Amino acid sequence: KIVAQLAEYQPKYLIPCFFNEPLLDRGLEERLALVKEKIPRIKINLITNASLLFPERARAFLTTKSRRPALLHRLSISFQGISKEKYERSMPGLSFQQTLENVKYLLKLVKERRLRQRSSFGKPGAQSFVFFPMKTAQAR
Repeated sequence: KIVAQLAEYQPKYLIPCFFNEPLLDRGLEERLALVKEKIPRIKINLITNASLLFPERARAFLTTKSRRPALLHRLSISFQGISKEKYERSMPGLSFQQTLENVKYLLKLVKERRLRQRSSFGKPGAQSFVFFPMKTAQAR
């Protein structure tokens, strides 16, 4: 019902996050696919801490179906801390190593699929933020 109401307005963008981690929603991929079906031109921008961005979810977000664009237009990762100690202090209960492995796997997929990427990871003044537009390098 919500997607049908949203479709009436044909919004240009959707950022599915509020006050928590969007990947906590186990049905997120299916919900976003429904949004894309009803509003094909919408650009979905997802911001995540990547702690739950396991390989199967990363593949789902980057996979295209029958020549359709990938589910996401942009995927941004907010990685809270350069070191294990700083990360686990600012993100209690989360594993630095698991999150880092999730990000590494995503980077591997991005490279294999020749998607554009930008990163401020490790630059002075940056807040460990990684940004991936979901367009192929050839589409520039």
